[in-house]
Amino acid sequence: MRRYIFDGKNRRVPGKKSYIDIDAWMEYIIVKRMVFATVRSKAMTMEEPYQSFANSYDRYIGPITRGIRKAALEMIQPVAGMRILEVGCGTGLNLQQLQRAGNGVHGIDLSLPMVIEAHRKLDRTAVLSVSDAAQLPYPDRVFDLVIAMLTLHEMNDTMRSGVIKEIIRVCRTSGRLLLVDFHPGPRRFIRGWLVRGIVLFFEYSAGAEHFDNHNRFLAAGGLTGLIRSYPVAVERQKIIGGGNVALFVLKINAEPVE
Repeated sequence: MRRYIFDGKNRRVPGKKSYIDIDAWMEYIIVKRMVFATVRSKAMTMEEPYQSFANSYDRYIGPITRGIRKAALEMIQPVAGMRILEVGCGTGLNLQQLQRAGNGVHGIDLSLPMVIEAHRKLDRTAVLSVSDAAQLPYPDRVFDLVIAMLTLHEMNDTMRSGVIKEIIRVCRTSGRLLLVDFHPGPRRFIRGWLVRGIVLFFEYSAGAEHFDNHNRFLAAGGLTGLIRSYPVAVERQKIIGGGNVALFVLKINAEPVE
């Protein structure tokens, strides 16, 4: 797994297997107010799925996910001054609330148009990048809270495993993970199945690969099945959406992730 170090002018130093100096990087971002990309080559050659939808995402999808975001943020109740990373930050709706609460926020997403939208709604202290979450450009144990909301189900099994290892690695042992994603059930009669129908519509519309990843994620038990293999402990959990969405607050165990 490659991680790069950047010099004071934000230029990548070739041949170095190290990490970004977070404070220096944040200073550079504040001064330049820029979004820089470290996208894997495969992602760069893919057609950008949010190119024409990013600027209207909040209008159409925001209201649908508002209840999920509200329930998730109520579970963690962050204290001002925390350093928070969101993996799959999208247009920055969660980060906006967390920043307003007095926290230092970092966000990554593979979609440049989505990151640009997030950059517009956050103030200049936010650190945003187009990055691969399986190769996070941060040193170990630097965040008080790491969030992955409705993003893990989109990944194939190999990428999902890499992302979980990385978010555990960058979270402090005193910190927490907030994972929110679709749940295989059981679903409540009527409401649960109505919600499931809406979810299926959006997941199918996202394309065959996305839909297959979604189905494999649920078949493996969703978040409940996923976290069993990693050094984390469940602190709080909640099932909402008629049994379709799981929210987990996890504590990090001291053992390193291999």
